[in-house]
Amino acid sequence: DGYDPEDLSQQVFDEDAPSGAARGRRRRRQRGGEGDDDGGGEEEEEAAPALPVSHQLVLSAHAKTVTCLALDRAGNRLVTGGSDSDLYFWDYAGMTRELRPFRHIAEPLGAYQVRSISYSPNCDRVAVAGSSNQPVILDRDGRKLATLMKGDMYIRDMRHTRG
Repeated sequence: DGYDPEDLSQQVFDEDAPSGAARGRRRRRQRGGEGDDDGGGEEEEEAAPALPVSHQLVLSAHAKTVTCLALDRAGNRLVTGGSDSDLYFWDYAGMTRELRPFRHIAEPLGAYQVRSISYSPNCDRVAVAGSSNQPVILDRDGRKLATLMKGDMYIRDMRHTRG
């Protein structure tokens, strides 16, 4: 009934530990008799609540660095975009042991890197923006619905815009 270091469901993240380390944290509590004002009681260690890190998996599909990701509200679908200019759609409910995405979209923004992905509030659409100044809208299955108008390429520096 105690702590088993081999049981992954009992591992917790400790922010004081080095990166990647998982171990339990303990909180000290002083134990003494009722009305004991001198503080001379024994100290007792009690487990403090912590963030579990027992459920993790590696999703590898991108050829280069993953630069952004979006998880739908229900937590069932994940979209990842990266420096390879590609998008991958992952469905946790339908995923097999091979851990492969259900949809791959090669270069939805052309050869531009994907910088931002966001689900709509009702999770039926995905907005994808990148290094280009023309974002695209996809449905939740990755089919292109629209390419937005070309935006102002100097929007990051207001000195170069008029209006």
